[in-house]
Amino acid sequence: MRWMAWNNPSGTPLLLLHGFLGEAADWAQIASLLPEFYCIAPDLPGHGLSPITDDMTCESTISEIIRYLESRMTTPIGIVGYSMGGRLGIQLAVQHPMMVRSLSLESASLGIDNPVERRARIRFERQLLDRLQTMDPIHFLREWYSMPMFGDLSRHPRFLELLARRASYSPQSLARALTMFSAVDQNPIWDSISHIQLCAYITGEKDTKYVGIARRLNAIYPSRVAILPGLGHNCHFEDPYQFAKLLGDALRQW
Repeated sequence: MRWMAWNNPSGTPLLLLHGFLGEAADWAQIASLLPEFYCIAPDLPGHGLSPITDDMTCESTISEIIRYLESRMTTPIGIVGYSMGGRLGIQLAVQHPMMVRSLSLESASLGIDNPVERRARIRFERQLLDRLQTMDPIHFLREWYSMPMFGDLSRHPRFLELLARRASYSPQSLARALTMFSAVDQNPIWDSISHIQLCAYITGEKDTKYVGIARRLNAIYPSRVAILPGLGHNCHFEDPYQFAKLLGDALRQW
């Protein structure tokens, strides 16, 4: 995997995991707003400059991340995961608790424990795979970001910049990544969430699905959940300053 890093290596280490269609560089502005943290981020398989092959799995990705961290870090690391990256971050925290200092999530699922919602997600991912492999990239991206969970993202001043960064994706690679990191395969952790070092959960009020998850989490961690007014699924892009302040404040208190 291709990795990027920002800030002083002597700072508190922070692993940043991007979402579907994203890349490590998505975190550059957030890293600049958290100068006391040594921020590192990979292009996950099938994204950015990281290739994906048929023999890769979610487990092999976790193993590669752990090897990278073990070769460079001497202390436990904080994890920040957005959406798909949040699901991966949860698995890292569950499987390697001694390496994880804290876990912060942005609009991430904790696993689907409702059979009706699971069947709906299976249908959604099948439809998404079909669109991803048959539609023109720009058409697909505009349709993707017009989903209600993204709120007003398509009217953001930097939306065209976001489209330009995403438009060179490989449909075959992203289709493989979608299958590899499927939310359907994620084991629900609601029964064991109290054993995870959850530092913060952040989502936008216009993403109603994840607002529901946030409210459910709020009953367990009432001081660690933030629902941001006016924002949707991708808070760190829509309002990086507010997101970085909330995240930084939470991490500094940890």
